[in-house]
Amino acid sequence: MKKIIKAFTFIEILFVITIISFLSVSAVMYFHNFIDIKKLDSDLYMLKSSIEEFDIKVKNKEIYDYELSFTEWKLHYVYKLNQIVSPIKTEFLFNENTKDFSISSSFSYTWSWEVKFYTWEKLLYKNFLDLQESFTWKLDLYNKYNFKTNIDSFIDNFWVYYFSEDNLDVDGVTTDFIYANTKEDKTWEWTTNFVLKNINNKLQFYSGSTQLNSPEIFLFFQKSWAEKSLKLSNN
Repeated sequence: MKKIIKAFTFIEILFVITIISFLSVSAVMYFHNFIDIKKLDSDLYMLKSSIEEFDIKVKNKEIYDYELSFTEWKLHYVYKLNQIVSPIKTEFLFNENTKDFSISSSFSYTWSWEVKFYTWEKLLYKNFLDLQESFTWKLDLYNKYNFKTNIDSFIDNFWVYYFSEDNLDVDGVTTDFIYANTKEDKTWEWTTNFVLKNINNKLQFYSGSTQLNSPEIFLFFQKSWAEKSLKLSNN
């Protein structure tokens, strides 16, 4: 009795290899996407916690008000406290790729101003400048910075906060703000320049300087292919 031996053809072997390769790539992509989603969840949780902390401080009258600014495809947001009692406006220019920044003022009634630069509430550097000078630095070591600029009796106090520590390295997988929308399904008013304010314990939503008449807003963020939204409500 003859023993029949069936061998795979070259085409069949290539077909099997293709399937295995496809499944392997799919598994790797799924794993990385899963990791990005979890990291994005963590980033948004920290952001939501920070906003809730600001709200509590306003409610308890520890601060008068706050303002948070989000811009499309930026890796950070800028927030200011007590703008009602501190009307100074400081120009802030930031290069997202190089992490270089500068701040300047255009006041003309004084000859000098003082800048204090903090990292996580620890004083890193301070200097007295001529009013026409700009203060420059590189924000590449920490994900939270605080600047206090003092002109006469007025103090302008603002912070720069990265959405994620991953954003310190732009070659990595960063967390970016995309835009804000008044609907979770993205079907209504939207803005790429969103401002959140809390004045007298009342949340207000803005597109630039235009107030959005909506009881809630959804902030959309992206990390690689993962996308999530953070809901804010002024009710």
